[in-house]
Amino acid sequence: SFATAWTDSTVEASDGSEEEHSNRGLAEVDSTDAVASVSGSDDDEEVEEELTGLAALIRKLALKAEEKNATEAAAEEEPATFDTTPLLSTFDVAGVAEYITSGKAKNVIVMVGAGISVSAGIPDFRTPGTGLYDNLQKYDLPHPTAVFELDYFRENPSPFYLLAKELYPGQYPPTPTHHFIHLLHKKRILLRCFSQNIDSLEAATGLPRELIVPAHGNFDTARCLNGHDADVDEVRQHVDDGIPMRCKECDELVKPDIVFFGENLPERFHTLARRDFPECDLLVIAGTSLEVHPFAGLIDFP
Repeated sequence: SFATAWTDSTVEASDGSEEEHSNRGLAEVDSTDAVASVSGSDDDEEVEEELTGLAALIRKLALKAEEKNATEAAAEEEPATFDTTPLLSTFDVAGVAEYITSGKAKNVIVMVGAGISVSAGIPDFRTPGTGLYDNLQKYDLPHPTAVFELDYFRENPSPFYLLAKELYPGQYPPTPTHHFIHLLHKKRILLRCFSQNIDSLEAATGLPRELIVPAHGNFDTARCLNGHDADVDEVRQHVDDGIPMRCKECDELVKPDIVFFGENLPERFHTLARRDFPECDLLVIAGTSLEVHPFAGLIDFP
């Protein structure tokens, strides 16, 4: 009967603890046994009261369990709410400037690409007609991106050395965008600058190198393909002469620490991305179409 329906159930008692009723325990109050044990006795009323009290307790506990389950289910189904109020008054440069000057931006991250260096005289990579990839035919490449592929570099390093001579730092001045990044630092609100560029123009403004993450490397350091460090001044001389340099230790080809296709990005890139982006309150993206990963994936950090 009622007791049988309640077997093998666990409910929360009124004092907050859980009370378990097993088949064995409830069998002791089976209605047929109760009736047999009190048949013809003067204690009928007392037994009926005990059974009535047990049934009431079971009902009470069952209702509490149902209420608890309903509350938990509602909490799980309730969608998270977010404040969707725009942080910027207008979605343009003026709106960004207003937000910065208001003092609300404390941890600014800047992500930049080749587009911010174009006005310095350095062509970007992808612009049709003027981009580097459209003007590499003079290097007789099988395809434009081959100049940054390790397999092709091992086979023919000369095109990269010729290109490196055109891009080597010291030939071009920083642009207004580079100076803007340095200004954020002077205002003490720049958390980090993540750059796809290999021209080192961010550092040329005086921006401390610890605030710059050259995701694709640059000319500041160099090593051979086996990982031995190389003297950057010697590398620069070989680049100026157009003669590929060989490692003194293993005779392997040497290149500046520029990340080629198929190479891993520096570990510092991943470490600082995980650390910085949760603190970011304003993200400025300039000069990049965000087509190259994993750099483009930075915008998906929390």
